[in-house]
Formats: sequence, C-alpha cells, structure tokens
Amino acid sequence: SMATPHIGGIATVLISVAPSLGVADYQHEDHDAGISMVTGDSPQGIHLEDWMTNNNTRVHEVELILELTAKYDILKNSCEDGNDEDSCNDIPADSCYTSNTTGRCHDWRVGHGLVDVDRAVALARSVQLLRDPDGDGFIDHPEMTVWDAFEMDRYLAMLDEREIVLPTDQLKHSWKGEWSHFNNGPTSSFGSYSTDDKHYVWVPEGTTRMQVAFTSMDYDANTMQAAQIRPNVDLGSDGSDDAQGEGEQTGDTLYIDLAVSDSHWNTWTEFDVSGTAISLPITQMLSGSEFFEPRIPYTVDVLLTLDVSQPRLIDWELRLDGYTDLDPAEPSPDYDSSMNGNLVYVRPVYDQQAFLAWTAPVTLEAAAGGAPWGMIGFSFLTTILIAGAAWGVWNGMIPNPFVRDQLELVEKDAVSPAILEPESDEESTAESIS
Repeated sequence: SMATPHIGGIATVLISVAPSLGVADYQHEDHDAGISMVTGDSPQGIHLEDWMTNNNTRVHEVELILELTAKYDILKNSCEDGNDEDSCNDIPADSCYTSNTTGRCHDWRVGHGLVDVDRAVALARSVQLLRDPDGDGFIDHPEMTVWDAFEMDRYLAMLDEREIVLPTDQLKHSWKGEWSHFNNGPTSSFGSYSTDDKHYVWVPEGTTRMQVAFTSMDYDANTMQAAQIRPNVDLGSDGSDDAQGEGEQTGDTLYIDLAVSDSHWNTWTEFDVSGTAISLPITQMLSGSEFFEPRIPYTVDVLLTLDVSQPRLIDWELRLDGYTDLDPAEPSPDYDSSMNGNLVYVRPVYDQQAFLAWTAPVTLEAAAGGAPWGMIGFSFLTTILIAGAAWGVWNGMIPNPFVRDQLELVEKDAVSPAILEPESDEESTAESIS
C-alpha cells in the first residue's frame, strides 16, 4: 500500500511518546459477518467462529488510536470510481456505517477516515501518562487501556495553544524533495510529465524580505543523469513566477532574494520546481531499479525577515495539501534588543499537566471496578477483627496498647542519659535504652 510508509512513520511517533503501547488483549479487528456490507454476498477474507477471542484477530493499540482519532467527515461515504466490484448503491445518505468494535463511523471503502496525527499523539501520550504517571519508565498501572484515556474525550485536554515570545525578526522553513521526469510512453526518451512539487510557505504580516536557497545537482556520475531545474516562487499564489530571472548561482546552490510588499502579507507563497533532465537507463538496469526516469533530489531553505518595530502576531491554519511551518531563526544584523517581545508566535502544544488532572480519578475508578466483592469481604473481615479486639481490651483480656505507665526522662551518673524510669517512690532498676 502507498500509505504504508506514512502510517509506519506515524506509528514510530506514537510509540516514541508512548513506549508502553502494544498488542491489545481487549480489542479485536472489525470483520464482516453473515452478509458482506460491500458485495452483499458471503464475507470475504478470514472468517473465524471465535473472532472476538482469537489471538490472531487482536489489534495493536497504535491502530486503535489511529481509528479513534481519525476524521471521517472529510471522506464521508465516498465511493471510488472504477471499482467494478462495488456498485456504491448502499452508501447511507445522512448517516454512516458503525464499527462493531469502536462504535465510530466506519466505511468499508475508506475505513475510519483520514488520520489526525495531532489527536493521535495526544491520545497515545495520555495512555502513557495513565500507565506511568511519575514518568520513571516503569509501568505502575498496566490495567489502563486506550479506552480509559479516550473516555469522555479526556485526552483532548492536552491539546492547547500558547503564545511564545520570540527574540528575533526572522523565521525559516526548509524541506527536501525529488523532481522526477516520467516517460511519456514506451518509445519516448524525454517525456512530458513531471512530479507535482508544490509546497507552501505562509508570509506573516510585517514580512519585508524573502531569501531562498535552492540546492540541486546538475550532474551525477553515479546515476548518469544530468538536470537543470530551478524553483518557481509565486508570492500570494496569484499564478506568476516572482523568481523568474532572479538569483545568483554559487556551486550547486541558487540564491534568490525577493522583496515582499504588504500586499503579500497573510497569504501563501507557492513553490514549485521546473526544468529538464536526462539519464542513461543502463545505470538503472544494472542497479535493478524499476524506475528509468531521472530523479533529481533538491533542498529548499526559505528565510523571512520581518519588521518588528511594532508587535507582530504569527498565527495561521496549516494546509492539508502541502506541509508548511515556520521556525524561529537567528536575528538579522538590523535587529535591536529593544524589539524583544514584539514577535509573538501562536503554537499548538501538548499540555501534559492539563491531562494529569484526570489521572487520579481514572486510577480510582479502575481500582474500584476491579473486584468489588473482594473489597466488601475484606472490609467485613476487618470490622470483625476490630470489634473483637475492642471487646478483649474492655474485659482486660488484652493489654491496652494506648495506655502505659507514666515514664519520665532522668539522668544519673555513669548511665546513659536516655533512661526511662517508672514514676514511683520506691527505688527500681533503671532500664537503659541503647
């Protein structure tokens, strides 16, 4: 599946924030039973009588977390064209199919929907905090499950936003890509198709300058390919290439310096890559590669300089069609310390302390729900023992441990100063306590 590398990367992130995640002994995979929801015929795939108890149908907690936090509405009841086995005539108009194991919308075409990594990380970390609240790496509450953190959307308390003051006037963003030129048919040597390398950078209010460093290799002797590619920079995403004819080449890097006007503030700048490339297929054949087209790796570094002589608030919505972010960079030579506090960054954060307020109640609920009859029996036995001891003390059969002869601390020559002696007119042997 083309999604496997992405899910593998997300799973790595989840396990890094929650090392205790593993195969769940309380959750099993969804499955068709009776009549298939897709074909209307007998269910396809594995069908076991003991599905809900069989070890082979258990799911990993990473999968459960991704399912519970997925966004279904974006792909709600969608149907894929060209699937001859699916007539798409059974899609609910105003509702959705419901998973038997998660209770959430579950379409047999798109699953639980698109993954939401932010929410998934919050839920995974919440599970880890329930199991290891002191963070010492040892699991104190292995009985805690993903459902304990998911209940009542408790994990959402961790998602928050904070204003961060940045002592700088510059922001940066970098990414890597690979420009490819696909053959147009079996007889074409050059082709006419290239990959979509669009990427977006947010230009905040107050930006006056954009510096772009584009690095790629013109010729690679190892792969026997040559290329001449460059970035297209479209300020404001209005369809024009503002970097056309701009830039200075130094080695493998093209440096572009653009002035940014206030008309481009609070807009997206669209980046793309264009050019030509050629390669000798013999190297791909010898290496066993299935791709015979040129593939040119590149790196883009963007540096934004802002006018922070007045307060600037950096906040925007992330795009779903092209990853983007802005990180603080070193101040420019024109930056003055009197400007400290004028650049404020609004960032989403994971507030663990906000979630820990739920930890104690959840732990008590789990303990109370474990064995109620055992707790009742223990309490009854304890009551009998206390009553029996009280009756024995009352009748003098058992010495009262809370009453003793009144003692005083005295000092004598050649005797340890810590001496307890009964208060009496008669002389008695002193007992030394060492």
